[in-house]
Amino acid sequence: MELLSPSDTLAKTKRKMETWISNGVELGWLVDPYKKQVLVCEPGKPLSTESGDFVEGTGPVHGLRPDLNEIWQRYEREE
Repeated sequence: MELLSPSDTLAKTKRKMETWISNGVELGWLVDPYKKQVLVCEPGKPLSTESGDFVEGTGPVHGLRPDLNEIWQRYEREE
């Protein structure tokens, strides 16, 4: 899981996540607090975007369901 920081670009961080996948990582989540969405990266699958209340873990983190609303609230308090 990676949080997009103010100094990163989405394209740069997306490339980093794709590199992780090509090196054997089974699942990557790029959390974009600016758009309140999560980019999901998995081997052999197209990138997908989640923006509901939760993101569902698969593979090595099957069953993990981070509460995105909690993440967004924490981010808003830090701004």
